[in-house]
Amino acid sequence: KIRSTARLIDYSLFLCFLSFVVKRFPEWQFDVPNQRIYWSMLSFVLYIPVDSICVWLFRATPGKWLMGITINRSDGRRLSFRESVRRAVDVWAKTLGFGFMILTMFTVYLQVSTLRRFGATSYDLSHGWRVELKSMNHLRRIGYFVFLICMFGGIFLAPGRAYSFSMFDMLY
Repeated sequence: KIRSTARLIDYSLFLCFLSFVVKRFPEWQFDVPNQRIYWSMLSFVLYIPVDSICVWLFRATPGKWLMGITINRSDGRRLSFRESVRRAVDVWAKTLGFGFMILTMFTVYLQVSTLRRFGATSYDLSHGWRVELKSMNHLRRIGYFVFLICMFGGIFLAPGRAYSFSMFDMLY
């Protein structure tokens, strides 16, 4: 639950940023019906460099940091940039099903099953990467609740888009 919450925080922050950028540059919008579907699939690919750089430099993304998660090699050292990219691509493929929602249902189930059975996901096991969890301190709890308030406030109070449940719906 903690890992998926961290990923939700990371993607939510990234989608807010991406929504802001796409709204400011209308020429980046696809001229096709239901372009939200394309942006939603493309957003997972666009997030790979962000995740890679954060894990490489800080051993965590903002969501992982907030939830007390760090990613290391089995010897305790930080992942190289190449390993960070490899891990981000593996997450995209083996957990997020390349951004295809139907495939994601199966890939998430397989990773959760592997995590429960072996204490790590298949990509972490196969490469010898270690996910460490720290206890939630008061600062992290406050940060988490501030994030929730901002996220739900943004969803329900978006100008002209009251009760919109998709970040990409707020673009239009």
